[in-house]
Amino acid sequence: MFTKEMRKALEADGLTLNQLTGEDHGPYFIDTWETCSDCSGDGEILEARPQHDDQEFCVVRQCEKCGGSGWVCQ
Repeated sequence: MFTKEMRKALEADGLTLNQLTGEDHGPYFIDTWETCSDCSGDGEILEARPQHDDQEFCVVRQCEKCGGSGWVCQ
């Protein structure tokens, strides 16, 4: 098994490759991920339109923090 520091370093390398190539390179270690605090793990955020409290007038958008997955890396 990798140490916590090694897992973070490998995930950071994968994120850097993703930024450079636009492709997902992983790796992902499940024990370093936690539920997104912005969307509570739903992956979507419900936004009420101005002056409307009715859900019918709400807009659902993908959470920007987690990219819609509901998970973020610690």
